[in-house]
Amino acid sequence: MKRLLTVFAVIVFTMSFSSQGNAQAYLDTSSFTISAQIEPSDFAEWPDSIGAWKVFATYDLDKDGKKEFLVIADPASGTVSSEMPYIFRFEATGNNAYALVWSAKLPGTNPGEFSYPDVTVADMDKDGNQEIFIGIPASGRNGSLDPNPPRVLVYEYETALGNFPTTPTMTTNLGLPDGVRYTTSRVIVENIDSDPEIEMFVSSRNDDFGTSQGGGRTIMIFHLSADDISSGSFTAFDREFVDSAAYLKGGSIYDIGVVDFDGDGKKELWVATWDMLSLAIYETTGPNTYVLQADVNQVTKPFDIGFRSSMHFYDGNKDGKLEMYAAGNLGDGNNPGAVFYVGNVTDVATIDSAKVKRISPWVNGADYDAWSIEGGSVGDIDGDGKVDYFAAGAGTIHRNLYRLEYKSGSYDSESSFSWDSVYYAKNDSTYDFRNVAIANDLDGDNKKEILLPNLFTRTGTTDAAIIILESKVVVTSIQQVSNLAPATFTLEQNFPNPFNPSSSIRFSLKIEGYVELFITNALGQRVGSLVNGKTAAGAHEVTFNADGLSSGTYFYTLKSGNFVETKKMVLLK
Repeated sequence: MKRLLTVFAVIVFTMSFSSQGNAQAYLDTSSFTISAQIEPSDFAEWPDSIGAWKVFATYDLDKDGKKEFLVIADPASGTVSSEMPYIFRFEATGNNAYALVWSAKLPGTNPGEFSYPDVTVADMDKDGNQEIFIGIPASGRNGSLDPNPPRVLVYEYETALGNFPTTPTMTTNLGLPDGVRYTTSRVIVENIDSDPEIEMFVSSRNDDFGTSQGGGRTIMIFHLSADDISSGSFTAFDREFVDSAAYLKGGSIYDIGVVDFDGDGKKELWVATWDMLSLAIYETTGPNTYVLQADVNQVTKPFDIGFRSSMHFYDGNKDGKLEMYAAGNLGDGNNPGAVFYVGNVTDVATIDSAKVKRISPWVNGADYDAWSIEGGSVGDIDGDGKVDYFAAGAGTIHRNLYRLEYKSGSYDSESSFSWDSVYYAKNDSTYDFRNVAIANDLDGDNKKEILLPNLFTRTGTTDAAIIILESKVVVTSIQQVSNLAPATFTLEQNFPNPFNPSSSIRFSLKIEGYVELFITNALGQRVGSLVNGKTAAGAHEVTFNADGLSSGTYFYTLKSGNFVETKKMVLLK
């Protein structure tokens, strides 16, 4: 049964609010509104003492056209050690409105051993139904309640049920013997080596491979068993790669990635070890074959910087090639944190310490009482063509959401970016932000969202476990209506005009090039980004939806090369 979420909208540029004695929350920018808060107390399925560890967006797992996001509520990472983690699936039901459409309490016998689980989504068996994969960091070491617990849970969508089951479709201990510690930290499922099989890539933050007490940091890759592939069932995995070599030791592994970074057609495995910022990069050289290409060690020595749920790959400079962005977290209260960057290369084997650049200010850990920044998400939140990296600021004094935005200059230089806090909670709160996710317009209003999970919620309160910030900038799509190149650049008057709430804008380009088409208000503030990128010659049309904007005069500007033209439009509501 669907449970509806009560939401509220903030309609002023900067606002503080409090709710039933909760922490005051402050929105530090005119670029966002707080469009919704998800409070565990609104749902019988969600204990109000358990906060949200991670949130994952954007999906449509049941293929009904409504976008969804997944939440992991993690008691062991917060203040409750007697509860197992929960997973919740929310679906957008309207503008700034979300419903809880599925939940499950993860099975297990030792709640205290579960902390920092991970989630990914894929159709590994290619049957048209999506699976939710959950990496479980259960110990399994001798002396645990369960000497060989499941390390990965799989929930597969059931068409007949119209939902996911509440018990796992499959559990796997990854073929490990009894008494061996393996704390699964990340799970990625995709076709890595370009063979017919889809692989599952898992990492352990700490394990007993080759050691007696947790000196290992082991990565493994699996595919479905041959029997499952032939029968179309989902019951077992075969291991195709394992590595626990020396270059993975020295600190926990919380971040991995799969990407073709150098564009040579062969994907790489990126593994970040919490050892003063260390990276190991493997490349697929054939089916089931993965070869270490780069071993980058202790870039930030003596500062013990590590990545946790923050390493992402994105074409920030719009050159058709990927770069790496990651929030580096401190190891204790004496070390700072920062955002780091690796620019694109033609061969990953050339990546060394010198190519890892700091692009944000240092965030002093001592001011944050144990943590600085961790968890991150990258994208273009406002459609201006400039990369935005959001990082969560954790701690017990200040709790911030930071935004690193490119302005101009070299992409590997701190001076080329702005660094701001866009949201913070303090005073009486216990809020703690460890992760963040950019969502691609969950509710269909052409505005992207930022989902900020709060790890610590208090019993008997309406503390928010998820805070949803929505960009005020409308980002929409472009339609090419003719590929015939005109003799000149033209920008036509919008129609209808005046309008409510939407209007179409046509423009023509005589040559292909980089195009900007954006909306500003009477104060010159950008409120809409309609086109930002390379656009083909010919005639194009864009629809601007002004929902959320007040009546008044607005301006739209087209830029392409040396051509710049601005026209006026009037919104009447």
